[in-house]
Amino acid sequence: GNATLIWFGNAQGYTIKQDGIFREQLLRISADGSQLSSVEDACCGALAEAYFIGSSDNLRQFARVKLHTATILPEHTLNQKSTVTAHQTLILRS
Repeated sequence: GNATLIWFGNAQGYTIKQDGIFREQLLRISADGSQLSSVEDACCGALAEAYFIGSSDNLRQFARVKLHTATILPEHTLNQKSTVTAHQTLILRS
């Protein structure tokens, strides 16, 4: 599995802000270190990978998205805008 430990540099040297080792793989750290994005890879036949946005205190603090491992992302973005017309209450979600 993955193991991630982060050292943050400061005037006195390096410090570790997390309590333990993350099982997730880090993808991006914001410039000030306040926000991290990570992925928990699917293993053992799992059907989805989980992506997270959070802080060093809680990697899953702000957002969590699961992506099916068989998902094929489009090579090109859609050039046409989609329109939806509703004649009654419409509840949207993503």
